[in-house]
Amino acid sequence: MLLYRRVAYGNLAEFNVLDTRQYRDDQAAGDGTDPPNPEQQDPARTLTGAAQEKWLLDGLSSSSRTWNVLAQQVFMAQRDFDTSDAERYSMDA
Repeated sequence: MLLYRRVAYGNLAEFNVLDTRQYRDDQAAGDGTDPPNPEQQDPARTLTGAAQEKWLLDGLSSSSRTWNVLAQQVFMAQRDFDTSDAERYSMDA
């Protein structure tokens, strides 16, 4: 099912609505929060899948809007959940 789409708001903004659930790799290390691990750090892993990534990059490079907004439902930053010196990250983000 194709869920990602692009919505323009006049000449001001273009919203790139991503589907970061359907095409993504399964969460590393069985989901949850874990220390950094080789599976989680594999650069070949994807959140969007190849076709959606190409669609996004093509759209961003050809956009003439002032603002290009990425809308999606997965946190896109590392958050360390461990309060000690150890590291624990969400395998979903």
